Amino acid sequence: MRASKMRTTDSSRIRLAASLAAVLALSLGTSSAEAAGRRKEPTVIVSAGPVRVLDEGRDELRARLAKVDAILAEGLRRTRQAQPRDLMLQARESVTLARRMLGFVAVKSQRAPVDFEREEGARPGDPRADAAYSRDLIVVDVGALRRELSLAERALLQVEGMRRGERLIGGALDELRVAMRIVASLFGPPMAPPPPPPQATPNQPWPMGAAPFQALLDSIASEAWARERLGIVEMAARDNYFVVAQVLQILERFDFSNQKLKAVRAVKDRILDQQNNYLLYGAFSFSSEKEELGRLLASRESPLPQPMATGDFERFVERATSGRSVEGWLQVVEREAPQNWFVVEQVARLLGRFPTPDTRMRVLTVVKPRILDPQSYKRLESLFPNPAYRRQLAELFR
Repeated sequence: MRASKMRTTDSSRIRLAASLAAVLALSLGTSSAEAAGRRKEPTVIVSAGPVRVLDEGRDELRARLAKVDAILAEGLRRTRQAQPRDLMLQARESVTLARRMLGFVAVKSQRAPVDFEREEGARPGDPRADAAYSRDLIVVDVGALRRELSLAERALLQVEGMRRGERLIGGALDELRVAMRIVASLFGPPMAPPPPPPQATPNQPWPMGAAPFQALLDSIASEAWARERLGIVEMAARDNYFVVAQVLQILERFDFSNQKLKAVRAVKDRILDQQNNYLLYGAFSFSSEKEELGRLLASRESPLPQPMATGDFERFVERATSGRSVEGWLQVVEREAPQNWFVVEQVARLLGRFPTPDTRMRVLTVVKPRILDPQSYKRLESLFPNPAYRRQLAELFR
């Protein structure tokens, strides 16, 4: 009986000791995990210009880029066609390089924390080029970071063009663009504030709205060759105006400084906030490039055209509407309007001389790029009583 009781007691003690050991092991494991979670992240600074530290926004940027990578991994799993697959691989490689530059991804052959290699950080010649890459410091070449994100965006736009309606690629593009905006806000030069709400002030050009400007950026990024991208910029600059913050985003779509200088040459006369032109120097690295930029900006013309003087406008209207046929009137407008500027009040007077909504819409299509206060277009609605023409009017000025 006593021996049986002793065996039972010993068995209970063994079970109790095992339980305590398990609890202790679990506690130690939890403490280690918590300590690992509290490990101080490396300081991330840029390789040129003022020292700017990636602090706020780090977690969101990490999450956005990780989501892009996950979406692309799923897309690669689903895709069997060679060309879309190659483009997705290129995009994923660029995203991975960007994540590695920011310290979000460790080099495969090592365990984090990682010593990052020189070519992933500061440019040669930069005063911070000799900074030690360690678990405590990462120096990011913002130009290289933006270039990789732009390359990823360009590849995804090509995939989207091949596979229209593909929601997976659309989701990756959305996340990538959010990440690019975070990088611009964290590391980019100070951006000009958004323009104030439209006011009906004549002879004051207006910068491109957010939606049309994003469409312009998408069009630029969709072209594989710099020549085609520059052609889109030149075309947009004929009928639109920009603020410096928008010009900086355009320059990010070009890989080399000579291409960026050509883009500046195309838009320099269409920049409205010329007092902020100094911000454009941050898009160039070498003194020779900055000197050329200075010469370009010094040769700019005023982007503030004036509407036709009252007397000149009255003579123009008489010339345009004195012929025998409406077709002849239209020919005069098509010949002379592109050489002048108008305000909506003048356009309304001109349209009122034409007899039908159809001919008025044809005239409006010609003069619309030369209207200085397009935000006031609703004053023209009374000339188009038919709802279908009013919808066409709104579409023209959207």
